[in-house]
Amino acid sequence: MDIDIKKPELLSPAGSFDALKAAVKAGCDAVYLGGSLFGARAFADNFDEKTMLEAIDYMHSRGKALHLTVNTLLKEEEIKRKLYDYLLPFYLNGIDAVIVQDLGVMRFIREHFPDLPIHCSTQMGIMSAKGARLMKEEGAKRVVLARELTFPEVKAVTDIDDLEIEVFVHGALCYGYSGQCMFSSSIGSRSGNRGRCAQSCRLPYKLLNGESVYIFSPKDMCGLDSLKLMNNVDSLKIEGRMKSPDYVGVVTAIYRKYLDLASEIKGESDYKVMSKDLDALRQVFNRGGFNKGYLISNYDSKMMSINRPNHEGVFIGEIKSLGKGEISFKAKQDLYKGDVIDLRENDRDLDITLTSPANFKSNDNVTLKCPKVKDLSKGIKLYRMKSNQLVEDIVSELENDIINVKMQVKFIKSEPINIKIRNLSNLVEVSLSGPEVEAAIKAPVTKEALAKALNKLGGTSYNITSLDIDISDDAFMPVGAIKEIRRQAFDKLEEKTHKKYLRECADKLKDIGIDKANNSDNNNAKNSINDSEYSSNIKLETNKYNYISLSNYEQYKALDKNYPDYKIILPYEIIDQIKDEDISNIYIAFPHMFREKTSKLFANDIDRLAKVKGYLCSSIDSLAFVLSHKELALDIIIDDSLYAFNSISYDHIRDVISRYNKRLLGVIAPLEATFKELAKVDRPYIITLYGKERLMTTALCVKRNLGKCDKNLDYLTLIDRKGRKLKVYSDCAYCYDDTGRRNIIYNDEPINFNEADIDKNIELSGVLYTFADEEPLEVINILKGDTTIDKNYGHRFNGVD
Repeated sequence: MDIDIKKPELLSPAGSFDALKAAVKAGCDAVYLGGSLFGARAFADNFDEKTMLEAIDYMHSRGKALHLTVNTLLKEEEIKRKLYDYLLPFYLNGIDAVIVQDLGVMRFIREHFPDLPIHCSTQMGIMSAKGARLMKEEGAKRVVLARELTFPEVKAVTDIDDLEIEVFVHGALCYGYSGQCMFSSSIGSRSGNRGRCAQSCRLPYKLLNGESVYIFSPKDMCGLDSLKLMNNVDSLKIEGRMKSPDYVGVVTAIYRKYLDLASEIKGESDYKVMSKDLDALRQVFNRGGFNKGYLISNYDSKMMSINRPNHEGVFIGEIKSLGKGEISFKAKQDLYKGDVIDLRENDRDLDITLTSPANFKSNDNVTLKCPKVKDLSKGIKLYRMKSNQLVEDIVSELENDIINVKMQVKFIKSEPINIKIRNLSNLVEVSLSGPEVEAAIKAPVTKEALAKALNKLGGTSYNITSLDIDISDDAFMPVGAIKEIRRQAFDKLEEKTHKKYLRECADKLKDIGIDKANNSDNNNAKNSINDSEYSSNIKLETNKYNYISLSNYEQYKALDKNYPDYKIILPYEIIDQIKDEDISNIYIAFPHMFREKTSKLFANDIDRLAKVKGYLCSSIDSLAFVLSHKELALDIIIDDSLYAFNSISYDHIRDVISRYNKRLLGVIAPLEATFKELAKVDRPYIITLYGKERLMTTALCVKRNLGKCDKNLDYLTLIDRKGRKLKVYSDCAYCYDDTGRRNIIYNDEPINFNEADIDKNIELSGVLYTFADEEPLEVINILKGDTTIDKNYGHRFNGVD
């Protein structure tokens, strides 16, 4: 079957300026990178203001785009006191887009930098067409879809007019859904939502009485096989802002090659990926090989790297013989002088690193000096971890970092010399006239000599691909003067290129609420945003409610209607078990992951859903679903995972709900925010008094990863390196059908404190008890306060980085 494909943008990571240059040299169309603040990779080199401005100009002069990551959750003082000043110089210098997670940041940018394109980060976890449309209405130009979607789900979102869609195509995969992970912050107070993920999923865990393995560590994704299917996708993203320039260059170059190939050939069967290119990708980084991502995956153990969480290298052979101070093996790959080789036994590193002394061909018998032969045996495997020569072979085939231009020169006696230059990358064109061309007294300037003088561009990135010279006989000008007018012309080209992208500051201080009186305060920010700008039209809730969120029917029955003052929140699937009872006072908790099939499932049951009291929305997609159905109930509760982390995000959510004629009943406070931070937001919150933190919601199943799926809906207990317990809920009712849940991983040590412990400066709209695997009697005792569970404030006093 022939498939026509438009060529999407190839978007590469740039954790440093060297990585940015490697991406450009390798053929990217755009890069994404972080600055000194608010980026989801706080531990990358990142760019300070000066280098960011240089990077913007560097990309624009080459006709390429730069997208800035502002994709963390912002605290109140950050969004009010720092964000404007942080973004302003980049905005004025013409940055192409910002990538955001925080809905408050999205609203802030839309209001203060209205012509700055907004891309919704994968941290927003958008999975459905309804969710994407809602973000388009809120001002998004592009949505970066959740990495867990299948091709049909992606296709459903790409059908939205005037909304760009971006998908990940290569690199590391999180085990949990992006933006929904509390794993790192719960264990070590380093929040992934704040750009400081400690990669807790790359650590070993074990079942009770089991062996420690890397249960949560997926292989990296390689989407080369899928490029021919990427019709209607606008941008393909390579992951890797923490990776080296070599990694960025090699991966970008290979994807550039196959994107071009996919657009040139018609037949899908004619599209083939060469093994040498896959080997190169494995060499720069792989975790136990690659998976093909969720786009065409079966969500099974083949996606996992259970035995190793980091770079595996490339297998090059195993020891065949041992001599005095040396080992011998038959090479399975070409080897190059200087290649770095590690030895491994039963997937265990032996802390022995060797270096290839020369070049060898595949199938050659190779002998290497080895100082620890006595500790080795036949059959031990060798892996090449690094190959500078292999990288150089790929990079050397790439075009240099050049800016191609077309030049026209008029060199006519008695007329001013005139030079026209057109940048073929960004189509900027300039024309400059200089001194008058003289009559030659002795030797006139020949066309060849003039071309030679004009082509001397050493020290610049420019390359003249087309030089059209109109020259008269007996014309003369000193070579120095010719070079000077050429230099001035290129300076003018650079100046015009820079000006092409510049923006004016459209906001006036009084319009954006700049508090000039407070300029010397507020964390030394030059400007600050008045709270009244956002709160003037906000009507705050005054009612206070008590909430109980349950996980199963047994817990619900145990309440026995003895808690009439509590609002009861239940998972959707429990409705079947209470269908003969009154559900009009029940609030339905939608799945955290509300995918396209989830939307269709609930749409088919809309009449019954309309009979309940209201809904707990944990994602943009589930909120969009409720808002899109007028017949559904009015009351909406916003879960802590929708992150009303600051007053602007809070008000943004409230305004959206109000615009659809629904009612915001309450907002559950984000679990990563302290009491003091919540008090600064100055909005009413529902505070969780009891509950096991949901560390991750996953698209993969731990049971299946371990080959132990029994299709029972139950909890597994895992133990980390420090003896802490995690509970993994295997939600088999949703297995395989992409409706939103596979596993839910909880911290087994619950948050537990009293209402009296809450900071008195926080306006309460309610308190919440949420239950996971607790037995019915335990639920009753906790609600009565009759429990021996230790107090645990979570992050309410000690916040996250």
